[in-house]
Amino acid sequence: MKVVIAADKFKHSLSSLAVCEAIHQGLLLASPDFNVTALPLSDGGDGLADVLAHYRPFEKIKDIVCDPLYRPVEAAFLYDANTKTAFVEMAQASGLHLLKPSEYNCAETTTYGTGQLIKKALECGARKIIIGIGGSATNDCGTGMAAALGYRFLDENGKEVKPVGKNLSAIDTILAPENSTWRNCAFLVACDVTNYLTGAAGATRVYGPQKGASPEMVNELESGMKRFAGILKKQQGVDVESVRGGGAAGGIGAGCVAFLGAEIVSGAQVAFSFSGAEQHIREADVVLTGEGKLDEQTANGKLVDAVARLGLKHGKPVIALCGTVALSPVQIKACGLTAAFSILNQPMPKEEAFQQAASLLSHTAFSVGRMLTLNEPYKK
Repeated sequence: MKVVIAADKFKHSLSSLAVCEAIHQGLLLASPDFNVTALPLSDGGDGLADVLAHYRPFEKIKDIVCDPLYRPVEAAFLYDANTKTAFVEMAQASGLHLLKPSEYNCAETTTYGTGQLIKKALECGARKIIIGIGGSATNDCGTGMAAALGYRFLDENGKEVKPVGKNLSAIDTILAPENSTWRNCAFLVACDVTNYLTGAAGATRVYGPQKGASPEMVNELESGMKRFAGILKKQQGVDVESVRGGGAAGGIGAGCVAFLGAEIVSGAQVAFSFSGAEQHIREADVVLTGEGKLDEQTANGKLVDAVARLGLKHGKPVIALCGTVALSPVQIKACGLTAAFSILNQPMPKEEAFQQAASLLSHTAFSVGRMLTLNEPYKK
């Protein structure tokens, strides 16, 4: 039986490579006759860089840039000199994981460091840059990124505005750099959600609280975001509020469209193109996928949803193994999944579940593997 493992990371516990390995071990214990192809994947969030490097020999280029609070941090991007393609993962410079929980405050954070990485990639000769957005600590609509590339933001008095989330409401004028080094570069934004920039399902109201925004702060940031969207429409000619995925990562998706002329694409599709996932799934008998949590966000651009759609396209059963399954059977079926299993076999603290994720995943994969062999002669 040909089994394809096409899985994302389990956040806070396992990389996508480690997830694939744990599932693989469980399957082989269930039956050594499984023909397994493991495809570590990503939907565009943090971890996509490791996935792409698994399939192509990128050079890793390091630089000292600003973290979300303008402190120096070492970050890296991937570069392929042959194709002049760079991959920048914004979480490297602007990720929430770079902050202590006591420092979470998306009113004060910036994407400036991400812009510095893009600038460095351009200096290396990149003519195509893929920007993976996800896991951000920011809500600045990409103004920090743009500032690092030479944009200036002024208030009504002509004074320079620091590009952080709380200052979007103060921006009155956008000045583009006279000599932009990216005009001949193509930008793709690999995105893992489809949220719009503003509104009830927008960048601020959905993700702001996860980044330290209080209810009062959320209202203030949302107001500033909407005002700034109006400035962008008037001065840049781009209606960022209508951009699907523009609300990703604190609005940097919309910012990349407005400032760089970028195209927002599915992060999962980027990973598929590097891994040849569709061909592998087409040839499989069954597909196992997984992510940390299966919930209502899954259908909005997450990897499990993308894998399930490929399974439906080619008539292949797709089974999800997840840390938490927060969908009803009806919702699971609507996602295109054949079945979904939580790997938790007993109540346990979250930290313990994170620590035991690999063994729990292997155990569940073993059980699924045994079920898959029901039509075969029993093997001890």
